Amino acid sequence: MYHSLPKETLGELLLYIAEHEEFNSLKNLKTVTHKQFIQALKDLAHDLIESSLDQGSGIDILMSGLNDNVKEILEKLPKQDRVKLIKGFLD
Repeated sequence: MYHSLPKETLGELLLYIAEHEEFNSLKNLKTVTHKQFIQALKDLAHDLIESSLDQGSGIDILMSGLNDNVKEILEKLPKQDRVKLIKGFLD
């Protein structure tokens, strides 16, 4: 848990923000490019999600966002294999 939010929730929120916000104020900073900032947010989000997977807590939340056919296939795998597979997509 990261303060009051679970790591996987915070990671998903950061990914959403990275994909949907423009961050216009970055133009004034001139210290980091928009692309660098977005990549940093995504890296942090993936680290948080991966950390939650290592702790075993993030897999259920990530699975809830998948379509039923994908969930059905993944649920047939042992939890350890599911975690490895999902981590592979995060890298």
